[in-house]
Amino acid sequence: MIDQLSRPYFPSDKEPSIVEIADEEMDRDREALLQYFDLLFKEVERGESLQIIVIEHAYFKNYPEYVNAVKKKWKKGIDGLIPLGWPEID
Repeated sequence: MIDQLSRPYFPSDKEPSIVEIADEEMDRDREALLQYFDLLFKEVERGESLQIIVIEHAYFKNYPEYVNAVKKKWKKGIDGLIPLGWPEID
């Protein structure tokens, strides 16, 4: 289980409207991140009964292997990963 592999590359505190990130830097970060996904896909393809679950906020629509691997895209408040009916923790 891997949670938010993209977080070091695209932290939530770096909103594009607040922090300007050069396209060149964004491209380098995106390429570095996609290398991790490439490694995960290669390991799964080895066919040795490996299952990898990744929970990710980022969605790489121009990366066919990633798009094909996505099984569900949850949306907060609509059909989120955590159902709306679950009790809140006090």
